[in-house]
Amino acid sequence: MINKIQNKLKVFLISFFIISSPGFVSAGSEAGALFLLISPGARAGGMGEAQVGVANDAYASYWNPAGLAFLNGSEAAFEMNLPVRAKELINTLRGRVGMPPKDNLTLDLIKNERFVELFAENHHYWD
Repeated sequence: MINKIQNKLKVFLISFFIISSPGFVSAGSEAGALFLLISPGARAGGMGEAQVGVANDAYASYWNPAGLAFLNGSEAAFEMNLPVRAKELINTLRGRVGMPPKDNLTLDLIKNERFVELFAENHHYWD
């Protein structure tokens, strides 16, 4: 009986030392985190990661966080896939000056609304 326990203890200790040896533990690969080095956005990858100057899309928070200040609420809502909220915000803006409400929206129409809103106020923007 004691002999069986000693044999099991020997097997356990040998297995433990083999498994916990530095060669066995450090044999893991670091390739699992390589996807973190891939920059977000196909447009940025196609431009050689020169996206900072034109960060006006959904990846602006990565490439140019300060560029988010130029997003108005409706554009941000549209980029976050909330088209109903974007339409509410645009129509509220248009209703202030008596313009008819918009029925459908695209990102280009939202940017045009910003241009119309800033027209004749000597404001300039670069999109």
